[in-house]
Amino acid sequence: SMSQASPDLLETLHTMQRRQDFMRDYYDKYVGEPLSYVGSYSGTSVKELVSKLKKFLNINNDWARNKRSYQGALNYLIAQCEKQRIMVMVNGIVGFNTHRTLDVQEFRGFVLVDNMAPLIFINGADAKSAQIFTLIHEVAHLIIGSSAIVEASPLNEVDASIEQLCNRAAAELLCPENNLRQDWHTHYGDEGVYQTLADNFKVSPIVIARRALELNLISRYEFIAFYEDYRKGIPKNIGSSKPGGDFYYTTRVRLGNLFSKVILSETRSGELQYTDAHSLTGLKRSTFDKYMNFIEERGV
Repeated sequence: SMSQASPDLLETLHTMQRRQDFMRDYYDKYVGEPLSYVGSYSGTSVKELVSKLKKFLNINNDWARNKRSYQGALNYLIAQCEKQRIMVMVNGIVGFNTHRTLDVQEFRGFVLVDNMAPLIFINGADAKSAQIFTLIHEVAHLIIGSSAIVEASPLNEVDASIEQLCNRAAAELLCPENNLRQDWHTHYGDEGVYQTLADNFKVSPIVIARRALELNLISRYEFIAFYEDYRKGIPKNIGSSKPGGDFYYTTRVRLGNLFSKVILSETRSGELQYTDAHSLTGLKRSTFDKYMNFIEERGV
């Protein structure tokens, strides 16, 4: 609950709320149209929710197979979200402060549900497979329309029926039953079958194992055996975003394309004061100008 929320989470949340307010004003001013999909689903069927999500993201059951990497799969899904006017921001630290890593145990992400400027925040300190799961989970929340800071972890047994629904929908969307059965029978008995399937579906091996258990492809005993091995062998930070790399690319991931483009057009047109732009982005003057040029050159 919020009373136990860390300063890191509270500051991140506050920053995202300010960005959302700015974007809501922008869309109010220039677009005026609320998004009809927000809160549009009131049922309880996982299958129905999954088919809505697939239509919404414009993906089929095989979408992940031809993505070469987890990062590529995540980028693709983020782009699909942005087409639907969802801001997606991914950051593993508070703002640009490398001394303040966001704690994955506290939260994997959250969604700020809004019918003008919905925003999804993903904890970039998490493994890439988990970031993908979180993104789908949060989009499900948007379609259902309840705002919550969630533990979108496939390992979390959450009481709340909506959390359960979002988790099951994310698992079902990422590992469709028929595709999973087929792959399972192709690879079962291979050394590392869980990892092989994880790479095919762009999820963590734990999601594969849980799905296999649900679909009675393995026994409870096999699941527990897998889980024990997995826990022993799990590298702590597999696939998460390392600091460094190109600063401007990293910044674009942290701020998202939609927000960056709007900041660019509003500062260029004089609608937004530079001091406000610096404060909204967290970028200092010279860095801000360079980042704006970076966005402009790419015409994203």
